[in-house]
Amino acid sequence: MEEVIVRESKKEKKQKVKLSKEEKKQNKIEDRKNNPEKYNKTKRLFFGIGKEFWRISWLKNNKILYWFLVALLTIIVFGVIFTAVSYVSEAFINL
Repeated sequence: MEEVIVRESKKEKKQKVKLSKEEKKQNKIEDRKNNPEKYNKTKRLFFGIGKEFWRISWLKNNKILYWFLVALLTIIVFGVIFTAVSYVSEAFINL
């Protein structure tokens, strides 16, 4: 006996894909019914946030003070520069 190889048409392949997608959807629905805690997104979100919170390495107080002073000094320096440029440009405009 000879084996007959039958090729599937594109429509048949699409129908099989559609069926498998529908089956996947059905399986997912059943899985959610059987394991509701697995799909509780809010609970997982807060669990992840809490877990990540403990991984944070906080700076020491002296480093916080140092970087605060650096930022404050930078703001003051740029403020002085912009004020000086403003006065100089205003003096040239009023000539």
